[in-house]
Amino acid sequence: MVEAIAEHARLIESPLTPQEVDKSRWRDLYTSSLRAKELRIPQSPQRNSKPEDIEPWNLEPLRQAHMHDLVDLVTKSIDRPVSTWLPEVIEALLLSEMSCTELLRRAAQESPQEIVQIIAAFDKSFPVEELNPWDPSPDPWATSDRDRVIGGYLAQVARKHGAFSSPAIIVGLRRVGLPELVNAYLSSLSKVQPAPNIVRIVNHLRFTTLSGDADALLAQIGEKRNSEQVIEFAQYIGAHGQPGDRTKIMKGAGRSWYQLDSVSFEAKKSNVDDDFIKEAIWGIPYGKHADFSDELTKAGNPKLADRVRRAENEPPF
Repeated sequence: MVEAIAEHARLIESPLTPQEVDKSRWRDLYTSSLRAKELRIPQSPQRNSKPEDIEPWNLEPLRQAHMHDLVDLVTKSIDRPVSTWLPEVIEALLLSEMSCTELLRRAAQESPQEIVQIIAAFDKSFPVEELNPWDPSPDPWATSDRDRVIGGYLAQVARKHGAFSSPAIIVGLRRVGLPELVNAYLSSLSKVQPAPNIVRIVNHLRFTTLSGDADALLAQIGEKRNSEQVIEFAQYIGAHGQPGDRTKIMKGAGRSWYQLDSVSFEAKKSNVDDDFIKEAIWGIPYGKHADFSDELTKAGNPKLADRVRRAENEPPF
């Protein structure tokens, strides 16, 4: 190719300098461009690998409450894996109706490998409650100890490690037999991480061949964020992510009629392209168009309701 360019330049009487047609120079430039591209691939930094980077456990609330047995447990277990003793401390706090948020926040500073073991230990200490069909229906607004502990911990982990260690945490959860918690972790990521970090996390997941989780995270943003943030994230990620990422976010917003209604209102207020609403309508679950249309009509949005009803027979199906 270099020779062809040099010959073309000679024919048009605009010869190139010897340096400009030096094959070795162009080969070095090409190799350097490949190395630069490799540098843009997310690396796995060894964050929190130094013990001095981790803050000490705040045991003062336990001392003030005269929970000296727990203070002794934590103090004597300082060199043991956190997963071996933290559940016992958390159980005692819940029994005493004390907050465990501070301990969960500190525990989220552990390494991704230890975090997975902590979650596995919580799963054993706070199992899913088996409902007796003869018992009264549980309060739908009540929060179980399992949700309070594991859900709260996943939120802290997503905030602390989400931008750099999500592949390790997701794979770790599956390898210890807790794949059902991956979706909860992705949900936490979608709620606590800013848009630039979401782009990085999505790229990191795709680089580690976890494309399905990357797509699920984008859909969670559309489903879980408030309507104003959904539009903001869709605009940012649409500009900085891969083609189709915006659509995945907007389709997530179409999973519930209420979110669809809210996002549609915000899209019009923000004067964004109508394609945002169209993509959200694409996300309506199969067979739910009539139900969504009825709910939107009751909510006072007949125009969107009519559009949803007509979309049932329009591609993509």
